[in-house]
Amino acid sequence: MIMALVEPIKKGGRYTRKEQEERKLRVLQLHFEEKKSAVKIAEELKINRNTINDDIQFWYGQLASKSSFNSSNRNSFSRNYFSKVSISVGISY
Repeated sequence: MIMALVEPIKKGGRYTRKEQEERKLRVLQLHFEEKKSAVKIAEELKINRNTINDDIQFWYGQLASKSSFNSSNRNSFSRNYFSKVSISVGISY
C-alpha cells in the first residue's frame, strides 16, 4: 500500500506560533491598512471571527501601550506602527 505524504486540511484548533504571528500580521494589514471589518477578514482568511476579533484587540493593546497613542491619532499611528512592524519582520506588501 502506498501512502501519500499530504498534510491534513486544518479544520480549526490550535495554531503554531509561526501561524499565529503570520495571521496577526495579516490581520494588522487588513484591518488597519485596508480598513476591513473583522467579519470581512474572517471570510477572506476562512478563520473564525472571534479569532480575528482577538487579533484586532491584540493590536489595539499594542498600540495603546505606546505613550503617544490616543483616539484622535489612532489611524496615523497605526499606519506608522504597521510600517515599523513590517520592516522589523521583513515583510513587504
